[in-house]
Amino acid sequence: MRAALVALMLVAAGPADAATGCVLPNVEVKLLTGSITTRDLAAMSDGDLKTFLRGYADGLRTLPFLSVPAACDEAVKACLKARTDDERVVDLRRFIADNPGDFENPATVTAYEVVLADCVHGEAE
Repeated sequence: MRAALVALMLVAAGPADAATGCVLPNVEVKLLTGSITTRDLAAMSDGDLKTFLRGYADGLRTLPFLSVPAACDEAVKACLKARTDDERVVDLRRFIADNPGDFENPATVTAYEVVLADCVHGEAE
């Protein structure tokens, strides 16, 4: 299942002392695009696409930990709630069919376009 090669890795290091309260660790975030392209997405089964898109959505749920403004986090949450996994797979297949020149784009760029761009920024993006 190549779709499981999700491109978000969080590495947390630092002290956390529960006895003295909550101490937030130092967090280093590395976004790795890997070698998954839109062409690879097009070749995946619907089940693999669903897994890939769920991983993408799970990564977006880390936004509050990355000091993203609350308004942006709320907009992303609304986008994620607005569509089911199956609807996102249909949206992704439609996007790929409508944009055949984007096959070499990183899969994360295509996932952003399908999951968030219109929802957060409107149709103009």
